[in-house]
Amino acid sequence: SDMVNAGLLSLIAGSGIQLHNSLSGASTNKAVVINCDSDSDGSGTLTVSATKTVNSNKGAIVITAWDMDLSGGLQAGTMAISIHGSQSSQTIGLGSSPKDMTMTGAELSRVSAEGGVQVGNFVSGDMTVNGISAANSGNMAGLVTLAAAKDDAQVTFATATSTIHSLTVQADNGIKVQSNIVTTLGAIRLDGDMDNGSD
Repeated sequence: SDMVNAGLLSLIAGSGIQLHNSLSGASTNKAVVINCDSDSDGSGTLTVSATKTVNSNKGAIVITAWDMDLSGGLQAGTMAISIHGSQSSQTIGLGSSPKDMTMTGAELSRVSAEGGVQVGNFVSGDMTVNGISAANSGNMAGLVTLAAAKDDAQVTFATATSTIHSLTVQADNGIKVQSNIVTTLGAIRLDGDMDNGSD
C-alpha cells in the first residue's frame, strides 16, 4: 500500500533509496528530505517506480543523490524542489547529456513544483543542459535555478535548444551557450562568475 507521512520526513540511506509505492504528505507545508548517498561514495540513486509519486502536499522536497531514476514523479505543489549531488564537484547532465547525475527530458517532465526547481548547489561541478523541450519542463511552473558553484565549475548549454518557463543559471567559471535557450514566461538570468573571483 502507499505510504503517508504525518509530519516532516527524512529518508536517509548510504546505497540508494527505491520507492515502489507512492509517498504522500498527510499535512501541508511539511518538508520531505531524501538523502540517497549519505556516505557520499557515489552509490546512492533515488529510484521512483513508474506510476508512483512522491507528493509532499505543498511541502518542500530536498534530494541528495548520486543519480536519479525517475520513472515516477516528484510533486511539491506550491513549494520548491531542490536536487543536488552527493559528492563535491559531481557533474550533472540535464536532457541528452549523460553525466554523474543524469536527468533525462522524460524524467524532468515528471518533476512538478510551482515554487521553483533548483538543480545543483555550492559544491556542484560542471553541468550540461541539452535539448530540454517545453514538454519536458512544462510542470516546472516556477523559476528554474541551475547552480554549478564549485571552484572552476561551468554550465554548458549544448547541441539542442532548451526551453524552460523562467531560468537563472549560476556558475563559478563561466556559462557556455552553444545552443538556443528559450523561456516561455519569465526572464533568463546568467551569472558566470557568481563568486566574483578571478577564475
